[in-house]
Formats: sequence, structure tokens, C-alpha cells
Amino acid sequence: FGSSPPSPSKNHKGFRVLERAGRREQPWTPPPSSLILQQEKHKMMMSEMVTKLTNVCWDKCITSTPGSKFSSGETTCLTNCAQRYLDMTVIIAKRFEMQ
Repeated sequence: FGSSPPSPSKNHKGFRVLERAGRREQPWTPPPSSLILQQEKHKMMMSEMVTKLTNVCWDKCITSTPGSKFSSGETTCLTNCAQRYLDMTVIIAKRFEMQ
């Protein structure tokens, strides 16, 4: 009852801010575009890595027309291939970080 209605004003970035009885309520502000761009690049790189891993390991391990289930040999081969691929990706990424 005794409080005054909120009065709109703008902060230094031009976003509307409500002031109520001397208290400022900050609205949600979006993350910087550079952060969004970095997140999208990361998603794209992960997607490309999964696609490449799938193609490489499939071609290496699945030598005949697959049935409804993978054989134990195919399962082992796919697991080992994926693990080696991921290990090498980590090694390569660490080398790039050093440079």
C-alpha cells in the first residue's frame, strides 16, 4: 500500500530497470554475443567430431551388412576405436594449447 509504483528508467546499457522505493531491480540481460558464438562453435565442433568418429569407426569395424545386433567383435572394435579417437583428440588439443 505505502510503496510507490515502479518507475521505469534505463541502465548504462539501455535496458529497462525498475526502481521501487529506492531499490533497483535488474532485469535478465543476455550473455555477450561473443560467449554465444563461442558456445555455438563448441557445439558445432562436437557434432563434427561425433560424425567423424562414427564414420571412421563404422568403416573400420563393420565389415559386412549389420544385423539387428553387433557381434561381440564389432562391439569391441567400435569401443576401442572410439576410445582411441577420443584419446588422440585430447592429445592433439593439448598440443595446440602448448603452442
